[in-house]
Amino acid sequence: MHQILKYISLLVLLLFIGACTSNKFENFDDKSWKEDRNGCMGKRRALVAIILARKAEIYGLNEVEILHSFGRPDVNDLRKRQQKFYYYYTENATTCKGDSNTRVLKFRFNAIDKVQEILYE
Repeated sequence: MHQILKYISLLVLLLFIGACTSNKFENFDDKSWKEDRNGCMGKRRALVAIILARKAEIYGLNEVEILHSFGRPDVNDLRKRQQKFYYYYTENATTCKGDSNTRVLKFRFNAIDKVQEILYE
């Protein structure tokens, strides 16, 4: 009986870890997104449509969930009243070689670290 409880506990732990590490968004290649720092490789351009189509799912996510799904932002902008913006370049940031046709996906967090606004400019 003791061994059965041990196996059940291990199974629950593995299921919990698997649920925490899985990507929240279906058909979203988070690995490609994270590898394409500043949008220099052009991989993010194709993934933006998936993000914009799922805006409703993203509103209310906290900072940790955004970092897990999208990786470290290209620019982190702190504002008054504990607001912050995460910028993810999707096309040729100024640090890339070539033209500077820059597009950026912005997440605005409110004072309690929840996504309040998503902009694509």
